[in-house]
Amino acid sequence: MADVFIGTEALETGLPFVTNPLPTPGAVAVLVDTDVSFTVQDDVGGTGIDQTSIDVTIGGVPAVVDGVFQAGYTGSIVPNGNGFDVVVNPDVDLPGATIINVVVFATDLAVPPNEVTFPWSFTTEFVAVDTGVPSRWQWRYAFRRNPRSN
Repeated sequence: MADVFIGTEALETGLPFVTNPLPTPGAVAVLVDTDVSFTVQDDVGGTGIDQTSIDVTIGGVPAVVDGVFQAGYTGSIVPNGNGFDVVVNPDVDLPGATIINVVVFATDLAVPPNEVTFPWSFTTEFVAVDTGVPSRWQWRYAFRRNPRSN
């Protein structure tokens, strides 16, 4: 987007934006051990993204605050042109069969800063819970294979 000149100073008018969100918005049956990733960029000719402004929430829990990974999350924030490629790896699996909401917030380095808020969601896969108790099918199968063992 074009800059606006006030006196001799350019005022940036372009907004930052998010691309390549993964898992893709609306995805279903996403593996519970998946990472969340995206690219946050400033407009062409913009001032760039302020890394210390990057915030990410996953499932309502802050994963990155002011560009710093919070307890329970690791990952990377790597410069890419006028922005950053961000990968967030939760230390524990996401809950199964759940809609996971992700919200990204960032600002650029303009004065005053322009901001972007980018929400999306995906649904994790159903995960069977092992209770340690054999199912009816497992008992039947065990006795049919070897009916004389005791």
